[in-house]
Amino acid sequence: MSEAKTKGFPTRERGMVLVIALLIMALMSLIGTTAFNTSNIDIQISTNTRLNRQAFYFADGGVEMSPKFVRRMVDEGAAPTVANVTLDGGLFSEIMGYTTDGGDQVYPTSVGPDIQMTMGNQTVRVDIDRTGQGFMGGSGAEFGSGSEGAGAGTTGGVLIYYLFDALSSGPNNAQSRIDVFYRYVVGTAGGK
Repeated sequence: MSEAKTKGFPTRERGMVLVIALLIMALMSLIGTTAFNTSNIDIQISTNTRLNRQAFYFADGGVEMSPKFVRRMVDEGAAPTVANVTLDGGLFSEIMGYTTDGGDQVYPTSVGPDIQMTMGNQTVRVDIDRTGQGFMGGSGAEFGSGSEGAGAGTTGGVLIYYLFDALSSGPNNAQSRIDVFYRYVVGTAGGK
């Protein structure tokens, strides 16, 4: 006993430092594992966010292109031919108002979309429905003189309303759907 007192350690506590060191190492391992799992979850969240944004931007591109097709069909009286774009055979009649919606849709399932285009490696499907028409208040068509208001003339001031429904699918089942109401003023310059 006198030997244990001279070294300053009681005989019963010699293994305590080892136990404390093991407990601290176990705690540090637990903190490290938790940090690793948290960073993996954050990486998965940021990947999903990126893929969803990518799908949204492609669907938005489909919506941006749709008014151009409508304008060309109404103004030129024929369906345009564009690379990487497939137009439904009945789209021209639907846009001109000769026929009503033939049951085509892109959501919840894609059934005969009016426009299908490839952007990069993504496919964007767009359904276009003509929802109505009318006259612009204050236009030449309303007053009969043909000189007042926007779109003056014999066709000026005529409004045609459309609904665009765009759907884009991306990797890992990322999807984005955008619905847009579009008003086309016949006989006016500009617009999309």
